[in-house]
Amino acid sequence: MISGGNVFPQGQNIKPEAYYTAGILNDWGIPDEAIVIETLSRNTHENAVQTSRLLQQRDIFSILLVTSAVHMPRAYLCFEQAGLQVTPSPSGYSAASYDRPTIVALLPEVNNLQRTHQLIKEKLGIAVYRFRGWIN
Repeated sequence: MISGGNVFPQGQNIKPEAYYTAGILNDWGIPDEAIVIETLSRNTHENAVQTSRLLQQRDIFSILLVTSAVHMPRAYLCFEQAGLQVTPSPSGYSAASYDRPTIVALLPEVNNLQRTHQLIKEKLGIAVYRFRGWIN
């Protein structure tokens, strides 16, 4: 099951995100008939609701959820709230360097700004989703 529409309206020639992921699976040798595609969702909550609906029509109630490690807590809660039994499979971990610090290590790094952005986005996302009643 591949889930993902377009967050913002796109031109006529732009396919929903799920089609691009399905193309990668095809390149890896997975046939089209083994792939279920959900294209209506625009956010994690809608991913979970639409995916759950499609899977439950096929009597599937348990999933292996693959997403980035930083996004997993919110995604897990959404898919669980949508009625699925979730086994998380986070990816895209980042690791800290435990090298001996030098004076250069005190300088700010752009990578750390990106990591901070991702963390703040996910924490705010969880708060907003709780406020909307999408997750407990």
